[in-house]
Amino acid sequence: MTCFSPCFDVEIGLYHRPMHGSEYSARCELGYSRGNVVENLIRCQSIISRSAKAGAKMIFLPEASDFIAPASQSPSLAQSLKDSQFVKAIQSSAQENNCWVSVGVHEKSAEDAKRCHNTSLIISSEGIVQQAYRKLHLFDIDLGNSTSANESKYIIPGDKIEKPLPTPIGHVGQLICYDLRFPEVALIHRRRGANILIYPSAFTVRTGGAHWETLLRARAIETQCYVIAAAQVGTHIDKPLRQSWGHAMIVDPWGTVLAQVPDVLPSSPPPSAEEDPEWSTSFALADVDLKSLELLRKSMPLLDQRRNDIYPRLD
Repeated sequence: MTCFSPCFDVEIGLYHRPMHGSEYSARCELGYSRGNVVENLIRCQSIISRSAKAGAKMIFLPEASDFIAPASQSPSLAQSLKDSQFVKAIQSSAQENNCWVSVGVHEKSAEDAKRCHNTSLIISSEGIVQQAYRKLHLFDIDLGNSTSANESKYIIPGDKIEKPLPTPIGHVGQLICYDLRFPEVALIHRRRGANILIYPSAFTVRTGGAHWETLLRARAIETQCYVIAAAQVGTHIDKPLRQSWGHAMIVDPWGTVLAQVPDVLPSSPPPSAEEDPEWSTSFALADVDLKSLELLRKSMPLLDQRRNDIYPRLD
C-alpha cells in the first residue's frame, strides 16, 4: 500500500473553551475522517474550519494523522517537520481559523534511514509549532491470535518528557497512545503543572476493547487531570489487517466520561475527500471546568499526601 491508499476513518478530538467571567470551561467535539495523506489532510482541514466556526479554541487530531501505512513504508513516507506539506497545511489552517491544533505525525529522522519518529505537535493560532513530543514507549507486543506489533522496528523512541504547555484551555501534557499504559509520565506531568493530559492514539481493536476506557479513566483519577484522547478508528490496512478501536473520549478528573464518539463506522466505498470533506464525521460535546478541577485537588490533595519519604518522588 502506498501513502495514497485508503486508511479508513480517523476520530478527531476538539476542545472549545468559552469565557464566562472568571470561569474557564471547555467543550469537546469528536469525529471521524479518513486516513491517507492527501484525503486525510482535506478532512482534517474541514474539521478545523467547521469547529473553529462553532467556537473551538483548540482542536485535537489523533496519532498518525498524516498516514497509516505498512510498517516498512513509514520511514520512506515520513518527512521532516520543516519540509512536511501536511504539517505546513495544518499550520496554515490553525492560523486561518485562529485556533490551536494538536496533531500526530510521522517525523523523518536525520540519523536513521530505516526508522522515523512518532511525533505529536501543538500548533498555536499563529501557525507556529509550540511543542513537538516524540513518543517514549513503543508498541512491541505479541498477544497471539494475530495481535502483535513491533513498533520499535520502524519508530525511534523519544528521549524527553516535554513540559506541560500553556495553551488557551490550560496546561497540556503531551503523551501518545501506548504511553497510556505507563502512569509514571502522567504523574510527572501533574507534578510539573499539567491540568490536561492528551493521548492521541490508534489503539488496536483487541487492546482497546479490553483496556482503553479503563486506562483513560485511571490516568484522569490518579492525576486529577482532564484527559483528552483523540483516536483512529476502523480498517487502515487489509493485509496484514490493521484496525483501530476508536471510541475517542474526554474524561474529567473524577473519572467520569464526559463525551465519547458513538461507535458507528461509515459505509464503504467512501467518497473522495474532495467530493465530501465532511464524510464520516461525528461529534460529542462536553463542558470542562478548571475551577472545579482546582476544588477537587484541594478537597482531595493527592499530590501533597504522597509518601515521598518512603518511595521516590516522580519529577
